[in-house]
Amino acid sequence: MKSVLIIAFSILAVVLQAQSKIKGTIYDSQGKPIAGANITLKDTYDGTTSNEKGIFVMETSETGNHILSIEKSGFKTQEITLSIPTTQEITLKLVEEEKLNDVVFTAGSMKAKSNTNETMLTSLDVVTTASALGDAIGAFQTLPGTTVNANDGRLYVRGGDATETAITIDGLQVFQPYGASVNNIPTRSRFSPFLFKGLVLNTGGYDVSFGNALSGIVEFNTEDFTQQNEWQFDIMTVGVGARLNKRWEKDGLTISTAYFNLTPYNKVFESRDTWKKSPQGLGGEMVYRHQFEKGILKSYFAYESSALDVIQESIHYNDGIRFDLKNNNLYSNTTYSHSFHKKLNGFIGISYGDAKTNIEQNATEIELLNKGLNAKAQIEWKLNSKNNFVLGTELINTKNDLQSSFNQDVNNTNLSTYAEHQYFFWKRFGLKYGLRAEYSVDNKEWNAAPRASLAYKMNPNSNFNVVAGRYYQNMNFNSYYREPNELMASNHFLMNYFYKKEKEILRVELYHKSYENLPLEENNAITQNGSGSAKGFELYYRNSGKHLSNLSYWISYSFIDSEREFNSYPEMAIPNFVSKHNVSFVGKYWISSIRSQLGFDYQFNSGRYYTDPNETGFQNVKSRPYNVINVSWAWLYKPNVIFFASVSNILNIKNNFGYEFANSPDLNGIYAKKEILPANNQFFFVGVFITLSQDKNKNQLDNL
Repeated sequence: MKSVLIIAFSILAVVLQAQSKIKGTIYDSQGKPIAGANITLKDTYDGTTSNEKGIFVMETSETGNHILSIEKSGFKTQEITLSIPTTQEITLKLVEEEKLNDVVFTAGSMKAKSNTNETMLTSLDVVTTASALGDAIGAFQTLPGTTVNANDGRLYVRGGDATETAITIDGLQVFQPYGASVNNIPTRSRFSPFLFKGLVLNTGGYDVSFGNALSGIVEFNTEDFTQQNEWQFDIMTVGVGARLNKRWEKDGLTISTAYFNLTPYNKVFESRDTWKKSPQGLGGEMVYRHQFEKGILKSYFAYESSALDVIQESIHYNDGIRFDLKNNNLYSNTTYSHSFHKKLNGFIGISYGDAKTNIEQNATEIELLNKGLNAKAQIEWKLNSKNNFVLGTELINTKNDLQSSFNQDVNNTNLSTYAEHQYFFWKRFGLKYGLRAEYSVDNKEWNAAPRASLAYKMNPNSNFNVVAGRYYQNMNFNSYYREPNELMASNHFLMNYFYKKEKEILRVELYHKSYENLPLEENNAITQNGSGSAKGFELYYRNSGKHLSNLSYWISYSFIDSEREFNSYPEMAIPNFVSKHNVSFVGKYWISSIRSQLGFDYQFNSGRYYTDPNETGFQNVKSRPYNVINVSWAWLYKPNVIFFASVSNILNIKNNFGYEFANSPDLNGIYAKKEILPANNQFFFVGVFITLSQDKNKNQLDNL
């Protein structure tokens, strides 16, 4: 036993004696210490990082000549040859990389997150914009490239139908993003903006990782972790809500629930519609996160049950049309992001949606069943400061079942694979190009969707971007309830100028889109011979207190020239959801003496086209221009208590949505008509929002 111990201690002494220390300090070109630099011996497992003073100490048992590598994001990697063991202390200056990635691909993309050069909105912008009333889609309708359809509520992008803009959460498609509604009663998106760290509106030219959308993509990206434990309670004229944020060392949980019921509201404020059951519903959302050593797992779950029963006036029915609607909607997704290496990241995720809608329209009963599955996997490799690669694959499956006087099932399965390369060449140029290959399982057809973007950094404040790409999408099930023969297609071309300095943003964009394979009624049959185009000009300017510190505002203007021959259109014409001129102005002013923020927004569109059978032609008449002025007031009563009130259409402007015409003319050959009006000219909202948190002072308004 004694011999064994002697041998063991002798081996340990040799090992300890063989351990060498490599010491040094890392600085930048200004002589400031660099913390967090990675120091490694190449082809070994030995490594360490520099501390806040730039100092590092690394132990190794290696001997002889070895290469010591020093890496830090934003600096050029340095390598030196050492002879180990060494007593020399190393002093190194890292050289900053040329900031090639300052070149920004801005065309078509408007991001609502707080740390990018393309910042357009924040979550607080969403909840304090009077016209939005806490709906992110409503806030996006104040940005260029969109058309306000106040009788609908969904997002219409650059001459495209609302179904042509896909909504995603953490990169995965949401199949029923809007609440169920009926004619001329605007719907809302289903999601709370405060559950998300990023809200991105892509109005065209989006990259190869997105498919199944002809016109636009909306990205909701959930928060990774909340900073502290907190409760929030909402008491509103339309309902109540509550949210819990819970944080552990490596886990986080957010649970949100809300109940809405417009019965009290409709009893106080007169409506043109006759409500047998006012819109009401109960829903909830949950986000769970777990932090692994090199990755993060996130699961999102949302459920909503809603109902309404209304009788609306109609020129076709003396007693009006009754809509009795019930909807149940479930959506969930789970994603995992993994860092294999600081330059190699992976993503995998799956989403599932299941919705059931029952509609009783007078004597007709309809049941709609919609299911969707989206699975996605992606690898991103940042080779160096000049090259970035993305590889991925995706599955999208939808099942739609209509049950009424006839039954119809439509299933679609698309498989896609994609690859993209970003290359930053010279100092001011960047090129992003890629290919998305899509296979329609039902049609047994391959489609190629190439996309490319060239960006030029004109100066430290200005960026110029050109984009071209091809996009595919399944035909809209709700229009024709039939199996498509091929995918709808569109081609995008965009030119974008982006300027940001201090508290100002200016964005100017030109675009042209063409459409192919749109559904079209021909000779009592549905074909896919429809086509169309859209072109336009957009301007966006935002000032965040440059001239007056407490005043923030933005102005957007969109010109859209769009024509289509699709659906039941007998000829190429302007779609009934497009207005040529669209203007939004949103202003917010903080009054510190009374701890209040006043909000104001104005929206205008030049009117939409419809067909008047008393006149010659198709889509031959334009409705009156749409004008609305909304105001809001937010008062910070206490650090954790906010009162918020808003009035839409404060001037009570009489807007209309066109006319409904009789199916046949009277004895004088005139088709009778009835003006289509909103159920309420105005909408009033009051809410109290209470936050209970660990620091006792958490609130939202004082962050403006």
